[in-house]
Amino acid sequence: MFDHDIADFAKQKKWTVVEILHQSKYKKTAILKIIVNKKICIAKVHLKSAPMATREAFASEVKYYSLLSGVVNVPALIESGDEYLLLEYVCGKSIWSLSLHSSTSQKKIINIASEVKQTVLDFNSITSSKIIKMNRFEAYRLILGRLKDLFLSGPIGTSAHFYKRLQLTCLYYLSFPLIMFSVIKHVPKLIEEKNMSGCRYHGDLHMNNLLYDDRGKVHLIDFERAKERPLMFLDLAYSCATFIAAFQHKDEVMQVFNGMFDSCRPASHSFSWLLNLFVTCAQLNPRFCSGSIVKIKFITFLRIIMCR
Repeated sequence: MFDHDIADFAKQKKWTVVEILHQSKYKKTAILKIIVNKKICIAKVHLKSAPMATREAFASEVKYYSLLSGVVNVPALIESGDEYLLLEYVCGKSIWSLSLHSSTSQKKIINIASEVKQTVLDFNSITSSKIIKMNRFEAYRLILGRLKDLFLSGPIGTSAHFYKRLQLTCLYYLSFPLIMFSVIKHVPKLIEEKNMSGCRYHGDLHMNNLLYDDRGKVHLIDFERAKERPLMFLDLAYSCATFIAAFQHKDEVMQVFNGMFDSCRPASHSFSWLLNLFVTCAQLNPRFCSGSIVKIKFITFLRIIMCR
């Protein structure tokens, strides 16, 4: 029934569907590669029966694609309606797919990491219409939410996933009280540093939401969780961690992200702490790793609480 409804919707809009890129029967959504007016586009569709959360996320997407229409590395919004939006087609693949299906030189990996970093900066280049002062308790909540995601999202579909998930769950709850002390210590410094906080938060900057095109440029997609919150440092840390989990080369990639801030400033130390914490956690989870996964040992626990 769901596939039939999507096909009917495309037919009503006079779209020629080339490929179904993604669909969720629970969310009642689909991402389609289509041809309309002799032009290849990406269509994001949700049905009228979609849950309220899906419709709210869709509205957020329309808002941010419109807001960022002048940003070169965000696909252009061509058209939108109550139940769909049409986006410029990017000829390429996700950075996650790139890490899985091709051998990439160290030089190219560092270049892609630099592009990812610049994409996050460009996402913050259009200033917010109103200045929002970040509540530190909301910042704690969002940072801990990203940390929990690095630990516990997945690893469904991987070998022995139940055992691995059990290990990660135990490690998360054992580490949490000690991590919380560090969060309270470091996060206020990051919020107060304007060069790190930016004006906007993507909220889901893993490697499936960054596309690498045929010209070597990175494009940012999926604004369902985006907020006008000055948490650029959190997007940078999360994207860096999931990038390193996919490609390795930890020291070189971290230098790309760390090198953008003045090392003499107190917030720079706090950002290094956040980077180390996120990278260590991402390398444990099969969801984010395209290569070898770090085994969980007692030293892993020490590295997490010490962030080294």
